[in-house]
Amino acid sequence: MRTLILLFVLLLLPTFAVGNTFKFIFSTDNPKDSLHVKALQKFSELSRKYSDGEISIEVFHKGNKTNPSFGGEEENIKMVMSYDFYKISPIDGTVVAAESLAFKAPIIEFMLLPFIFPSFKSAKKLFASDFIMKYVNFQLKTKHRTKIVSWLIGGYRHLTNSKKMVSKIQDIAGLKIRTPRNYIIKEAYEAFGASVKILDWDDVAKSLKNETIDGQENPFNVFFHSDILKYRQKYLTKTKAFLWIGAIAMNARKFENMPIKLQDIIVKAGRETAQIQWDWIEKENSQLEKLLREKRVKISELEDREKWIQASRKIYDDSYKLIGYGDRDLGEDLVKTVVDLVK
Repeated sequence: MRTLILLFVLLLLPTFAVGNTFKFIFSTDNPKDSLHVKALQKFSELSRKYSDGEISIEVFHKGNKTNPSFGGEEENIKMVMSYDFYKISPIDGTVVAAESLAFKAPIIEFMLLPFIFPSFKSAKKLFASDFIMKYVNFQLKTKHRTKIVSWLIGGYRHLTNSKKMVSKIQDIAGLKIRTPRNYIIKEAYEAFGASVKILDWDDVAKSLKNETIDGQENPFNVFFHSDILKYRQKYLTKTKAFLWIGAIAMNARKFENMPIKLQDIIVKAGRETAQIQWDWIEKENSQLEKLLREKRVKISELEDREKWIQASRKIYDDSYKLIGYGDRDLGEDLVKTVVDLVK
């Protein structure tokens, strides 16, 4: 009942609350130590600082009793995108992972193609390019009413499981692995030889506890700061097939309703937040790997990476039409542009 009352009250609140202060609510279904929350808190801090208090951003997140998350990741981005349709939305922005954003915006699927990012450095190069900042962001604004404030990088997604060490492609056979609701990630793990079970993130810990799945894949940060570590996830493989990509996103119309001066401040705060987050996560992941080893998690590398790469190549051809919104040639050209940029 309390949540319903809170939602009703917030629906009645205008984006612009008191005087000249522009008030926004950003929500994420992740805990306080997650990169999602830390990025939003830094973004809020910088926005307030550079606007001399004219921009006020409240961060709602999982585990926050005063300001709890409004829903899961997919629900949050749907609410952000819905404002133009319904004229109301309880939230103005969120941090959304690429796989959840791609669920509504297929162009983002290229970020999820296996092994498309050869290094963390190559990803930073891509997300500073005009291709992303102008072309992709423009498509998201015009097609999906979403303003991308900045792109975040959370490190490579690593495979964990409770059964055995996985260092060769044949080792994954028989393992029941959870993937998010994303066609490309699901198809990739099936191509590798796993038995895939698609689950919402909220169901992963329970499924590991009940042993209906053997493992999952996520960056060090998500793995370490969630509950799943305690459910016999003794083995971790640094597959480096996928890089966790996320975005600080807000409703485009609400962004454009602000004065140009404040729009520029939002962009500046987002750009600086991304740079801080990129630097922070590299150090964080290095430290977390050490802590996981101390917790006796057995960490391995792929011994036959080329076999994993070849096993997933067909997924590129099968994804071009999806990425191009039904236009296969457009999707293929887009992916080729990305491949050239990250070389």
